[in-house]
Amino acid sequence: MTYILHIPSWFPDDLNPYCGNFIEKHVSAIALRHRCITLRIIPKTQPEKKIEFIESENHTIVNGYCKKYSQLPLKIFTKIEKVYLYHKAVKAIVKKYGKPDFIHLHVALPMGNFAKSLSKKWNIPLVLTEHWTIYQPQNKEKLTPALHRKLSKIYESVTAFSTVSENLQQLITQQFNHQNSMIIPNVVDIDKFKLGYSQNEKKTIIHISTLIEEAKNFTGILKAIQILSQKREDFILKVIHENRNITAEAFVSENHLNEKVIFLGSKNEEEVAHELEQSDFLLLFSNYENLPCVIIEAFACGKPVVTTNVGGISEIVDESRGIFVTTKDYHELAEKLDYMLDHHQEYNPAEIREYAEKNFSREAISKQFDKFYRN
Repeated sequence: MTYILHIPSWFPDDLNPYCGNFIEKHVSAIALRHRCITLRIIPKTQPEKKIEFIESENHTIVNGYCKKYSQLPLKIFTKIEKVYLYHKAVKAIVKKYGKPDFIHLHVALPMGNFAKSLSKKWNIPLVLTEHWTIYQPQNKEKLTPALHRKLSKIYESVTAFSTVSENLQQLITQQFNHQNSMIIPNVVDIDKFKLGYSQNEKKTIIHISTLIEEAKNFTGILKAIQILSQKREDFILKVIHENRNITAEAFVSENHLNEKVIFLGSKNEEEVAHELEQSDFLLLFSNYENLPCVIIEAFACGKPVVTTNVGGISEIVDESRGIFVTTKDYHELAEKLDYMLDHHQEYNPAEIREYAEKNFSREAISKQFDKFYRN
């Protein structure tokens, strides 16, 4: 059985429970067929211990805890302690389990240089799975020459990489001339996200996101809802969100949409699944994406989607699973929502869920990663 050391650049913790949760799901799928160790160093205000091993079948999470300093001059001490703990944790891992067969880096930065150094030191392959939207053309100003150079050096050291969409694969291949890659999409827990049927008095649209405006364009959604509410009263929009958006809340209040737009705040995975099961369809109006987990979660619940055609979304959404709307055109969005409110019941929930089971279940993704490693 292959033994893999996973080094995630993003991962959930107590303060950020959803940061990189899609990476956790990838590793859980890989662990169905391979021995996995995931290394994480977590800054905490009051760290209780330095290094701990959390054992489960085929997957061990190694957590290191360092002191988190909030003030700018002291943040350097957090960085120094993190570097020390990463090296200390690696020594503990090798002492207990030996050297891995692969190092699997998840998202190129900030952990790419550390992963690269281990790969060179141990003379073992380094592979990368990328989720980052920095490669999207809408983010070209953020991908500065200095950042591009850092990423180039990482890709030079990577034996192979995987991406969650063909769109992202092409962008990376074009920018870094790396040809050895494979498309492996995100994972949905089909045991948690089940086929559901809405029993609500009013038709229910659901939106799930960070509410970060530049990416998710939630203001555009609210403008479309405002237009639609002038035409019909038989619907509500439920919003599950990691962050508060004060501007959006003010817009809802000022335009008397409080009975139409219901902010639910942050929810755990079981709660998200329940809300999806009870909804009629999912709504996204993003300016850019890679392959949103919320879409495949909606599919697992048998729900169609209204979405923009950005990133890799067109690779999984077709006319049997949803409809597209032009990016930033909230007038068209209002029209498409009006249509979907009257026609969502015409989609086949069982077929939509079957598509999710076949393509995004842990078992399906586990098989693809197994092929990736063997190649």
